[in-house]
Parts: sequence; C-alpha cells; structure tokens
Amino acid sequence: AEDVTYAINHAISKKMQIDQNTKAKSILLLILPSPLGLQIKSAIEYKEFAGGGYREVWVSPFREDCFPLNTLR
Repeated sequence: AEDVTYAINHAISKKMQIDQNTKAKSILLLILPSPLGLQIKSAIEYKEFAGGGYREVWVSPFREDCFPLNTLR
C-alpha cells in the first residue's frame, strides 16, 4: 500500500502544473495499470491525499471499480 500511496502522491504532484482555474473545475482520474485488491484498496481509501487543487481525485485500478480519494483542499 505504501508504494501505491507514493505513486498516487507523485502523480498528483506532477499534475499540479495545470492552470488553477481549470483544476478547480476538473476531476483528476489516475489510472493504475494493475489491480489493487481489497486489502490495498481499503488502506488507500482511508488515507488523505493532497488534492492539488482539483475538484476531486479518483483512482481507476485495472479491472476494478473506480473510487474517489480523500483529498485535502
């Protein structure tokens, strides 16, 4: 779960360079190339992530349902 958390934080920080007004109206969808499984998904769902100014941040693991992240504004 820590590796996935690091990757999510890294991806959000890379996408922070977009215009602030655009981000406030946008949903950031992070696509993961592998499934997470229930244990890792549960660990990630309860963590708080920096939202990077986006309206919402969602994760889409391979062949699993998308879910929103808890983000700080």
